Amino acid sequence: MKYSICLAVCGFSLSAATVYNTAAPFTGTRSIGLSGGLAQGGGTGFNNLTLSWSIVELPDSTYDYTYTIAGVSTPLLSHFLLELSPVCLTPGQDCVTNPEVNGSPASTTLGYFCYGSAGCQGKSNVGLPSGFDGVKFESMPASPGPVIITFNSAHVPVWGDFYLKGGQQYVYNLGNLNHLDSNTQDFVARPDTYSGAPQTPEPATLGLVGAALVSLGMFKRSRRRL
Repeated sequence: MKYSICLAVCGFSLSAATVYNTAAPFTGTRSIGLSGGLAQGGGTGFNNLTLSWSIVELPDSTYDYTYTIAGVSTPLLSHFLLELSPVCLTPGQDCVTNPEVNGSPASTTLGYFCYGSAGCQGKSNVGLPSGFDGVKFESMPASPGPVIITFNSAHVPVWGDFYLKGGQQYVYNLGNLNHLDSNTQDFVARPDTYSGAPQTPEPATLGLVGAALVSLGMFKRSRRRL
């Protein structure tokens, strides 16, 4: 019984923790729908879209990032936005180097991306719920098929946002609507501010775990008194 109570307490605490900007795994896949973590709008052409990522740490402590976008036929993609930390907009941060799309050098732009408000980088991000600092990948393929985006970064993966668009249709991760979302499925891996080593859990997360352990200790003491 005591273990089931511990699991209930610990599970409740951890599930309530915010995951945005905390360490993300090196592989993952997202798809359209509430269970898949992605939302779409503007049409039905991206109903079968999936976004996968694979990240490899290199001997020089940098990371090769690969994003594969599949299930796209019509309309073709026009651009892909990936969130970066604000510091990445400063020259010399090595957040995105050697960018390629399907094996060819990619045209990229750093900036703050949003839609319909002052300060946006361009006006083409229809349907993007909340703006973010990031990188825009252009040079999308002119024919249907998977789109593979790669780059090297000195920054470790954490949970964050993305957006893509083709014609008037668009896709974004559900966590873009709410960074207090506790479901990792609603975010994707993206480069963090820091370089060299993954972040430790945020203080809020450590506090929740500690509270659960304290509760378990109090339960054990009360059992001894019975």
